[in-house]
Amino acid sequence: MKFILLDDDLFSIYIYKLFLAPNRMIIIKNYIFMSAINYDKHIWEGWEVIDFINELKPQLDMIMKGDSWQKPFNNRKDLAKWCADNQPYYKKVIPEVVEYFCVIYNIN
Repeated sequence: MKFILLDDDLFSIYIYKLFLAPNRMIIIKNYIFMSAINYDKHIWEGWEVIDFINELKPQLDMIMKGDSWQKPFNNRKDLAKWCADNQPYYKKVIPEVVEYFCVIYNIN
């Protein structure tokens, strides 16, 4: 099984004898273990999932910290709509991008 360890930097690790159901996470000492997201999935004209995440992350960080005029998101539907409206070029919801931010910001 391949899982992603999220801390300040993203990097992959292999975890043995630990099973996580899809879309579940475990938090251990400030580390978040979550089901693997395919960051290399091609979305549109050379843009991959990680590219859209990197474009949206600074804006979303400001919103979720309360440093923006927009209120922080508290549900997946509003976050998905915001992501689709604010991501460059491709204006459809990308489930992997939404899932990434839902896990990071603990949005159900």
